[in-house]
Amino acid sequence: MNNCGKRENRLPINYTDDEGVTLSKEAAIIKAIEKQQNVHLTYLPQQIVKLDGRFVGCAYKRYHTLFSIYAASFRSPENCKRILKRLFLKIKELHENYIYPITLVQKNPLLPFSRKNANVLLGTTNSEPYLIDLDGISAYYFDRFSESFYKQSLSSLSILILEVLSGIDFIEPKDEFELEWIINSFVERGIPRDWVKECYDYHGVPDEEKILHLLK
Repeated sequence: MNNCGKRENRLPINYTDDEGVTLSKEAAIIKAIEKQQNVHLTYLPQQIVKLDGRFVGCAYKRYHTLFSIYAASFRSPENCKRILKRLFLKIKELHENYIYPITLVQKNPLLPFSRKNANVLLGTTNSEPYLIDLDGISAYYFDRFSESFYKQSLSSLSILILEVLSGIDFIEPKDEFELEWIINSFVERGIPRDWVKECYDYHGVPDEEKILHLLK
């Protein structure tokens, strides 16, 4: 991956401090930059950006020559699971630092991929998964553990894993007959029926052990 250059973000970071107060844009970025010292697998904000002394946003590492994580669907099952296990470790590290990416599966018109887009990219040379949009667009920062956002983050990850392993979009069925057809399509690809049904019932599985079991 080529990390030269930076991208600038003018949107606020969703950061809630230990007292439950949502921080201002600049204060939130400063706190997020401090968190980067404990995060080694994912790039968080790198620095404050000012123009003529006026705060305008934050800078990030720039990603080049990457595909959507859905490109992993075309790899062998073993390689696909290896990539997803690496992604799981990165998200787990973020959780340990109270950062919760809750929108991993997303239609993003700014990313020119041929398939459905996500907030996870895949390196073209090393097949390394990279998380993007950790600037408050799809992730939430806290100073303490948040059970609700932790579960939302795991649910989002479970749907992404289900889609990548199967190569099938996680879509809303029109009726019970279509739902059964979709579930059977997943089962044919080795995804447990109960696991798929639970994902549809609860919009993702907020269970770390089930996610790990799926990646065995």
